[in-house]
Amino acid sequence: MEDRRGDSADGAHDGMGEDAAFEQLIELFMNELPERVRAIESAAAEANTELVQRLAHQLKGSAGGYGFWNIGDAASRVETALRRAAWEANPIECAQTEVRELIQLCRSVAEDAPSEPSPEQAREGRPG
Repeated sequence: MEDRRGDSADGAHDGMGEDAAFEQLIELFMNELPERVRAIESAAAEANTELVQRLAHQLKGSAGGYGFWNIGDAASRVETALRRAAWEANPIECAQTEVRELIQLCRSVAEDAPSEPSPEQAREGRPG
């Protein structure tokens, strides 16, 4: 698939403004990731299947949109597991492996996010 971010109407790559804006969106996604994890954990602890499924769906979309395919795929597996277990007495229990894997993956990605700016980011005045 061709990456068309930053393409102008005439097909020339004007990258500067759009790439910086996209990086800010990724930073926002990363900053919100711990809260998303807490929300999924809380909903799962309350056995709120509908909320876990909705949160996983939202995470799947946003993660994929920012290039975090592994998180998007894990969130999709949660959705699928919950749909398959919809007629079970406790669908969350049936999907606990997938929910746990999604939570662990999100935490791992969030922990790996740079907290200090790289030398290049510092020169450009961007956060880490």
